Amino acid sequence: MGYYLMKKNIPVFSFEYSDVSGNIKVKSVDNIEMAPYSIYSSYILSRDSLRPSLEDWIDFRSVSGDRLKSSRLFQRSELGSKKALMFKTMGLSLTDPYWFKDEGSEGTWEQVNFFDNAYGQSLLFARKEGPAFWAGHPDYSTNGELEKFWRKLPDGDYLFKANSPDMYSQENYNEVFADKLLNVLDMPHVHYSLVQEDDRIYARCKNFASENIEYVPALELLYALKRNPKDSNYVHFLKCLEQARVPYSEKFLQNMLLFDYVINNSDRHYGNFGFLRDTETGRFTGHAPLFDHGSSLWHKTLTEYISLIKQPAKPFRNTHEKQIQLLDKADLPLEKLTSSVLDAAAKQSFLSLACRPFSAERRNKIVEMAGRLRDRYLMRQR
Repeated sequence: MGYYLMKKNIPVFSFEYSDVSGNIKVKSVDNIEMAPYSIYSSYILSRDSLRPSLEDWIDFRSVSGDRLKSSRLFQRSELGSKKALMFKTMGLSLTDPYWFKDEGSEGTWEQVNFFDNAYGQSLLFARKEGPAFWAGHPDYSTNGELEKFWRKLPDGDYLFKANSPDMYSQENYNEVFADKLLNVLDMPHVHYSLVQEDDRIYARCKNFASENIEYVPALELLYALKRNPKDSNYVHFLKCLEQARVPYSEKFLQNMLLFDYVINNSDRHYGNFGFLRDTETGRFTGHAPLFDHGSSLWHKTLTEYISLIKQPAKPFRNTHEKQIQLLDKADLPLEKLTSSVLDAAAKQSFLSLACRPFSAERRNKIVEMAGRLRDRYLMRQR
């Protein structure tokens, strides 16, 4: 079947997709400069990269096969792959203006986009058994392993994210804790609140992308240049930003890494931070606000085993101790995170709507260790 990759109402390129083999064959390139950045930059480096870069983009864009309830989606939709799901649902998202259009369709962006139009219930959460009516939904183009869903509220689109089924189910409380600390540090970030529905606790945040401003994950920028094997991950990334003409702040990036160090965030991969781009001009406008701090604060570690030894880190080095060695421009005012500030943030976060209340021992241990990391870095700077 024939499709166009569209940016709003502009065709970027056309291709054929086989439902049987799952193969993609590019037919014609119309406006490649309008493509998602990773596809565009890969095409500039090698025109043979268009098909594989499209497949990589779809894979990153799609719902994770590891996400709880994702098997229900594929069973009910009777689709066996991420690509089939994307094409069936037009690949629409709430982070950018791209979508897939059947060659024979007369549909327009104005008719189908999720920013302006309602979307129904996702098959990930539909309760009826058997065949279900379904169409495109932003849940299908939201990656990550934790259970999550989008909901349109009167003041905008909100993402609701559930905790993991692990022992402490701590991720959502961590989001609120990090939010409170970032407020004190005056660093741009997404605001989270806890909401309870039935017996579930969700972290809720408002979409920061819009029809006119798209979110481009850092992962897409890594395609801007072929890597010099002598360059570190950090140096290569900065060179990619220069090549893509991203108006970045190295101070912002390093402050992000420093904050991750203090809260022991183990999951700052290249998809968990990024940049904003004007959807009309294609120009990058700056950093996206910080988000996704759930995998922090020793969330999977038994209280008695919480320590500061070899804490894993991403994206530039594999431990926080190694990663903070990169910091020569960070100026995050960590002295504002006093013991009383940390303690108040922990109580307001971990005692709020807790289905299984966190023990005072665990809460105090988290506050103690974050404070020790703060002090360790400040001592290093003296």
